[in-house]
This record gives sequence, structure tokens and C-alpha cells, in this order.
Amino acid sequence: MICVVEPVTSVEERFFWLGKERPAFGAPERFTFFVWPYRILRRVPLFNRMAEDIPLKQYANLPFRVCVNDQLDRFSAPIENRYTRQDVQNWLARASLEAQSVGENFGWIATGRKAQ
Repeated sequence: MICVVEPVTSVEERFFWLGKERPAFGAPERFTFFVWPYRILRRVPLFNRMAEDIPLKQYANLPFRVCVNDQLDRFSAPIENRYTRQDVQNWLARASLEAQSVGENFGWIATGRKAQ
């Protein structure tokens, strides 16, 4: 299938388009279009800021096999649920936890302490 692409003004926009329009990239494509360019650009001070906007940069410090395993997990998992920060905060509140904290790290990380 052929997809017509509007002209983009920067490499950064092209990376964004690839990440948005081709989310089903396999591991080799992810490394070719995202991880390797990120690894190179982050080392050049002039391009460091642009490098931080490249999708999938979380794989840059990981071995290739981690990307492959994540791809297999993505295709093999039959159900995916997405939650908002507010959803997670509500769970902590319903559980009557103290010292609640919700952080973002490629998903939500929540902690709380059982009330005394």
C-alpha cells in the first residue's frame, strides 16, 4: 500500500510522522528509524534537544533483544487497558492509602502506604 506524505520541514517532524503513522513497526525498523538516530544525535550538542523528541528512545540503552521481546509482547497480548492519572489516583484513594504518589514512566507508577 502506498501512503502519500505531506512535505515536512524538519527531520524531527519526519520522525514524529513515522512514529504516528507506522506504530506497528517491528524491532528492526524501530532500531533503524528511531534508536540509532537517537544514539547518534544525542551525542552531538547541536542536535541534543531534537534527539530528546524522538519516539522510542527508551530502547537506546537496551540490547536489541529487549526491543524484539517488547514487540512480541505487543502482538501477543490480547487485551490492553489504558488509564489516566486520575483513574490511578482514584484507585489509591479508594484503597485509603496514605502518602500517595503517581508518576509517569511509559505508563503509570503508583505508590501508597497503608493507613495505620
